[in-house]
Amino acid sequence: MENLKNFVIQTAKKQKPEFEKIISGFEDRGILNSEMLAVCAVAEELHVEVFIESGRWLGQSTEVLSRYFENKPVLIESVEVFRDENAIHVENKMKGKKNLNLLYGDANTIVPALVKKHKGKKIAILFDGPKGSSAIDIFRLALIYSDTVVAGFFHDMRKPLENMLNGSRAAMEDVFPNSFYTDDEDFVQEFSMLDRNCEVALWRPYSIDNKKIGSYGPTIGLTLPTSEDIQKAQMEKFSLLIKTWRRFLFTLGVKTYHWFCRI
Repeated sequence: MENLKNFVIQTAKKQKPEFEKIISGFEDRGILNSEMLAVCAVAEELHVEVFIESGRWLGQSTEVLSRYFENKPVLIESVEVFRDENAIHVENKMKGKKNLNLLYGDANTIVPALVKKHKGKKIAILFDGPKGSSAIDIFRLALIYSDTVVAGFFHDMRKPLENMLNGSRAAMEDVFPNSFYTDDEDFVQEFSMLDRNCEVALWRPYSIDNKKIGSYGPTIGLTLPTSEDIQKAQMEKFSLLIKTWRRFLFTLGVKTYHWFCRI
């Protein structure tokens, strides 16, 4: 854990000057700038070639990824489940970005398919939807399909409070005990100044929607999978497939329901 913490902080320090040049504006409920610095810096340090983003909301993290890797040999595959007004907003905002593909589908099937498609290339995956155990299961399935998935980033990994519960952190710590979280005190002290323009939205340090939370921000959880992680995922492949397909069928049912409501 301590080695990973030092790696993330030192890498973020190294890339901070470049990162500061590409941040501007902030979309409501987006991933904080300091959190995205950790994502971008680690991905670059690991020489990632394909970056898969699952869940893009209003495109805050999508835009940061596209800008940061604009002149680098990195392809961004961004996945959103529904093509609604938010998705169209992102399409218009990101029009003309040559290093970015905006895709639609259920992450339970499309993320593993993308990993298979890019097998052999260094891949990083950022989950902002689905979250928690659902995202962790998809990531573990990805590890089975390619041994060059080098990093996983999971949003909304804040510490729980009694009146603001969040089981995601415990789920990640259970599966990936050697993980790093951007609510680490040293990380926050070093990089929180990047979040000054993020306070235009509903976030404030240690609160969301005027409700106290257990962490500085929504928090990115970061893991660099090991050979042991891959072996454990392979041993649980059948269980992971069942869980992801159940979630896929549920999402398909929701989509079908919304389709019938429109006709």
